[in-house]
Amino acid sequence: MKYPSSQSCVVAVLLAFVGVASPAAHADIDGFGTLSPALWTVNSPDSNAPPTFDLATGTLHLTPQSNDARRSVFYNIPQTVTQFTASFTYQALNVGSVFAGGCGAAFVLQKQPCRRARGGQRCVRVRRHHQQRAVTLELYASTSRTGFFLNGNVGAGSLFTGNVSLISGHPIDVSIGFDGVFLTESLLDTVTGQIFNPSPYIATKPAR
Repeated sequence: MKYPSSQSCVVAVLLAFVGVASPAAHADIDGFGTLSPALWTVNSPDSNAPPTFDLATGTLHLTPQSNDARRSVFYNIPQTVTQFTASFTYQALNVGSVFAGGCGAAFVLQKQPCRRARGGQRCVRVRRHHQQRAVTLELYASTSRTGFFLNGNVGAGSLFTGNVSLISGHPIDVSIGFDGVFLTESLLDTVTGQIFNPSPYIATKPAR
């Protein structure tokens, strides 16, 4: 996924929902496909242009070069997160301005309760922050940081990304894994070959 930045604070969020009811959860998200509304919910609550998707390259362009752009992309099918590995390529374009307070993106797991409805089962999104787990990719004027946060409380405690600069404009391969106790993260700058591997975070999956 990509997003361009200007002098505004741009926030892009990619979320995977965690199912808590039958049917059995799946464990396969292989790219964005065609970004079908049956599989993905794309939110753009501001007045800027909506996200665009390049089917040929499988690239989701989340935010425009506009002030206060906010985006979220939800995968609609419940996922099993007892153990998982997630990987994607992240690129921030046109990052040449001073950000006011930090911007960036996050990979988020959020519990999504499902309920029976006429014609089958449907899932509803919930806004209770205590059901979220997030790995952040944070952009600042001259540095970048990453961190693991619970319950929507993104704040102090993130780490500098070392020799991997998220504001370089380079494609960054992101890998996130969870073994049931520890959550690992790896950032690879595909241009320079630099790698940043922070110490594993102690994590728990959202409570059922």
